[in-house]
Parts: sequence; C-alpha cells; structure tokens
Amino acid sequence: MKKASALLLMTAAMSLVASSAMAAPAIKEVKDSNGNVVRLDVADRPSNGTPGAIQSGGTKLIVDNSIVAASTYTKPTSIRVGIRANNNTANPISSVSVVPWYNYNIDVLPNEWIGSWPAQSLNAGAIAVKMYAWYHILHPKYSNCDVDNTVNSQVYKAGSSYSATTTAVDNMSGIGILNSSGVMFETQYRAGSYDSTKPGTNIMSQNGTHYFADLGKTWSYMTSYYYSGSTQFTY
Repeated sequence: MKKASALLLMTAAMSLVASSAMAAPAIKEVKDSNGNVVRLDVADRPSNGTPGAIQSGGTKLIVDNSIVAASTYTKPTSIRVGIRANNNTANPISSVSVVPWYNYNIDVLPNEWIGSWPAQSLNAGAIAVKMYAWYHILHPKYSNCDVDNTVNSQVYKAGSSYSATTTAVDNMSGIGILNSSGVMFETQYRAGSYDSTKPGTNIMSQNGTHYFADLGKTWSYMTSYYYSGSTQFTY
C-alpha cells in the first residue's frame, strides 16, 4: 500500500472532525449524599481537541498540545469567554466577553460545584476551575476566545457568585497545581458519583469531592488523589 501524502492525511483528519462537529457532551445527574438530583452536568467534559466542542460558522476549535515553561506562569488578569445564548452548547458563539480573572472564577464555581457542599470540596473545586481556565488561556480552545460559557468548557454566568464559593476562590488565591513534570495541565472534572474513589485518571469527581470532604479530607488530598502526581505551586 502506498503511503498517503501529508496533505491527504490532513484532509482526512479534517473531514473526520467536521463530521463530529455536532456531537454533544453526554449529560449526567449530579446527586447529593441522599441520592437527590440537584442538577445536571456533563459526564465527560470535552478536552482540548475534542470534536464535540467545535463551533461552526467561523469560531474554530484549536488543537494545541504545546508545553509552556513553568517560568511563564504569571497569574492571568482576564479570560476571553465565548458566549452561547442560554449557556446552551447547541447555540453558536455570538460574542466574546473579556472577563476579569477573579470575576470569572467566582461566577463559574457556583455553577460547577454545589454551594452548600463542605468547604474543602469547594476549595478543591476552586483549584480545578481555576487551573482549567488558566490552562486554556495558555492553550485557547477556540480561534477567538479561550473558553466558552457552557459545559464544553465551564459554565460561566455573569453575576452568579455565591458567598461560600467566593470564599473558596479566596481561600485558594495564590495556589495552583502542576503535573509531575512541573507543567500546567487541563484539570478535567465531571459529575461522578458521591463515592467516586477511583484515583489516577486525571479527572476529578465533583460529587467525589463532596464525599471526601464528608470524610474529613482536605482539598490538597483531593487534588493529589484525582490528579495523580500533581504538585502545588504558589504565584
């Protein structure tokens, strides 16, 4: 069999991505410790390069696997958020908001974690949310914005901050995590189940942080547990 040219391979790959553009992330119920459904969330949050996160009509997903040296990790001042109407993945990105870094974090965490959960759970969530956003400022998901405002990235709703989750963001100020090589990574997370105890997958369980907090575990334990080999850094 003749080896396909680089151009043909690239064309085939682009066709495959285009055919998957309308795929939507699977939805999973988020339950409290009593088994009551409190909201719906994404079962597997699309990663950078996930075809399901592609925006048709001009805003294209960027696949960026480059490594950024640790010496360049300076706290962001803002993040570019692509706005989809009603936070719905089915709607196109209609505008881009440049959101102050702090405001973004306090207006994402209450939409990803449950504000009534224990403080250590919210602290772990604050780390996951912050580092996911920071990673995508360095590795933008789209050609004209870093993230969007849906479960394709993280659910951002301007003005939705909540006292307990804002406290968690404040608690984690100046603290981040890197992988075992000292490199920033995409801190994936998903709903999981209340007793999500499977470590080493580099995907944090939101409900699992609730479970561990109820057991008296700290946010540091949770980030080490779910992001195996991760290390802390200060900025």
